[in-house]
Amino acid sequence: MPGRIVAGVLGGAPADDALRRTFAEALRRGASVAVIAAGPATTRQDRRVRDLVHRWDEQYPAIEVTLTVSREIDPVFTLAAASRDSDLLVIQQSTDALTAAIVEDLAHLSHSALLIVD
Repeated sequence: MPGRIVAGVLGGAPADDALRRTFAEALRRGASVAVIAAGPATTRQDRRVRDLVHRWDEQYPAIEVTLTVSREIDPVFTLAAASRDSDLLVIQQSTDALTAAIVEDLAHLSHSALLIVD
């Protein structure tokens, strides 16, 4: 049974490197990808995430990809819950204090392996 890798996109933080690692891992493992955009962001940032995920999806047509935008629920709870049904949770580290705190919390609460991309 194929696995599932979750890529967490935190707020409006950059996600290019995290998605690059997510898709590389998914290809290597034969897994599907669930991208979850969580935490506060603008409509413009949401559009940028959708465009970015679409570009990666086009590059890897053999990988099943879903995108969920969840802005109202705490991103730590959202991503920790998503990690229950995944083999790997991928998050991109940031120098932003809020994002760093979220990554720190996820290091303790993730139910799957956690890959933090610098």
